[in-house]
Amino acid sequence: MELDLRLSLGGEDQPGLWLEDRKAGRRVRLPAAALRPLAEALREAGEEELAARISALHRAAVAAQRLEEARQRCMDLTYSQEEYRRCLELLREELQG
Repeated sequence: MELDLRLSLGGEDQPGLWLEDRKAGRRVRLPAAALRPLAEALREAGEEELAARISALHRAAVAAQRLEEARQRCMDLTYSQEEYRRCLELLREELQG
């Protein structure tokens, strides 16, 4: 069996790690969980610069996921006033940053 695969780091318009199956003409965005082991494997192979870029992408993906989770929690009506206030602060920081 022969595989013709291509990995690409998306730009600002399509951030993330993409796997392209050239034979099937498909492009799949890999989950953030795939980024850390890939970065570690690249470090072991001596590709520190590329590993650093993928690690940065992983950190950004994790931060975005946490922010989205916080945003969803802010909508929970069972939150206390203090939790709700903190959620709003986090969202404001995101909008300003």
